Amino acid sequence: MAYRGAGRAPRAKPEGGLVEDVVQQFADRFAYARELVQNAIDAGATRIDVTLSEDDARLHVKLSDDGKGMTIDVIRGPLLTVFSSTKEDDTGKIGKYGVGFKSVLAVDPTEVVVETHRAEGAYRVRLFRDHTFEIEALDPRPGSGTSVELVIDAEGSARRDHASRLRAALLRWCRHIRVPLSLTKLDHTTEKLNVPLALRAPVVVELERDGMRAIVGPSLGTDLLPGDPGTEGSGDFAGFYGHGLTMLECDGRPPTIPGLRFKVDGPGLGCTISRDDVRRDAAFRKAMKLVERLAGSPLDDALDAALASAAKAYGERGGDALDAYLPLLQAAAGRERPDASLALLEPWDNAWCIERSKLMGLSKKGRVWAETARSRLTARLAREGHAIMRVDEAGSVLGRARIGAHSPRATFAILSPATDVSFEAALDTMKRVLSHAGRRVDDVSPFEVTEGTFKDSAVFVRGGGGARTDEWLLPTDANADGRRLLVERSLVEQVARHPHLERAAALVARIALLETGGAISALQNERILEASIGGSA
Repeated sequence: MAYRGAGRAPRAKPEGGLVEDVVQQFADRFAYARELVQNAIDAGATRIDVTLSEDDARLHVKLSDDGKGMTIDVIRGPLLTVFSSTKEDDTGKIGKYGVGFKSVLAVDPTEVVVETHRAEGAYRVRLFRDHTFEIEALDPRPGSGTSVELVIDAEGSARRDHASRLRAALLRWCRHIRVPLSLTKLDHTTEKLNVPLALRAPVVVELERDGMRAIVGPSLGTDLLPGDPGTEGSGDFAGFYGHGLTMLECDGRPPTIPGLRFKVDGPGLGCTISRDDVRRDAAFRKAMKLVERLAGSPLDDALDAALASAAKAYGERGGDALDAYLPLLQAAAGRERPDASLALLEPWDNAWCIERSKLMGLSKKGRVWAETARSRLTARLAREGHAIMRVDEAGSVLGRARIGAHSPRATFAILSPATDVSFEAALDTMKRVLSHAGRRVDDVSPFEVTEGTFKDSAVFVRGGGGARTDEWLLPTDANADGRRLLVERSLVEQVARHPHLERAAALVARIALLETGGAISALQNERILEASIGGSA
């Protein structure tokens, strides 16, 4: 390149040429942000600051670092000479700043000002729009570092658009770098942009080998995680990074793997010259082997363990524990895990969760139910050995658990005794009528349905002899040979208020025998008739 002499009028941007060919190789003109950050990292920076400022009709973009700075030989050679770089044979470096630095020209700045200093000296380089430059020696200063400032003609919306796209580019390519990265915006607020390398997935497994680190998780269930998925989305995802700098991020196309989300960071990974893809070389193949290794039993084991913990938490306390449980449940369903844990509303075998394979076995015996809240009915069923799944009102759990289970309320009922003493005469009369008909009972009690569904008016249950209970579970406690008769409260009230007590009691006796036995013999019918007209007295 020629030196720009003092007093020369600026020339227009040249058309074509070698520099223009280099610039055009970048798929995104805002890739300059990535290239400048990359150069700072390779220079050993421990912090990188990007500052936006404005004056009149110009936007200033300045990137500063505290790296090792550049010597005059580096400035005259690798920095300003196309394809010349001291990083060519250093695998510890990410890129080639001889090429990367030229990316700043993609946004057509009127001027680029580079200031660098180290023990050997300090310099300012001014690169102009016509690709000529000036180098100026500066007074020595302590420490070391480099700043690159782009001066861009931009007003109003164009200025704001550039600032917005620059921020997006820094987040896209530099959010996982290990060096602190900050952006001071036009409103003078400062934002930290980089975050640790992490993967958004219901569960993740990691492996590091020879400096290369892989993180893998399932795709399914990611869409159920709280928070904003950002640019990484919620489906299949692949990310490749070098020292945290993005080489490639993609979803739904190779090299993604169906059902997986993964990221790999390693010093050997490199990007293509256009900076829009990762090189398919030995380092890439090594990265994919790490991913494939993690995607098998390590991921399955981690998923089973995480789901068991989340299922236990949701089973015990419900509520917002569902937020952690659902994504893992969805992931386990997608990977068809036979030992996936499901949350229980009531403990079964002293546990708040149960493996899906065990639950399927209980389901075949008709002993699996689903309910949203604990109750006397669910507690009683659990004591009887039934498994009660905890589910949500929206039905999200059942849909993902792939278990056919229903609420027990349509099948079972809890009956509680109604203890009004005013019913004693009616109850004693019904007991005498049944006894006269040959159906001995020790006790007749009125009942109320406190939970569930029970449509009969009378039922014989186990117990008798004055035994008391707080509740009965129907149909479990029903027993055609039982010595206690339960009669629906409203029916007992009708008997108690009937002007002919014996006739009303006889009618209830017939109902009880029909509903529990299905038939009444001729002798029973005759005895009931006798009792109804006082024959049992």
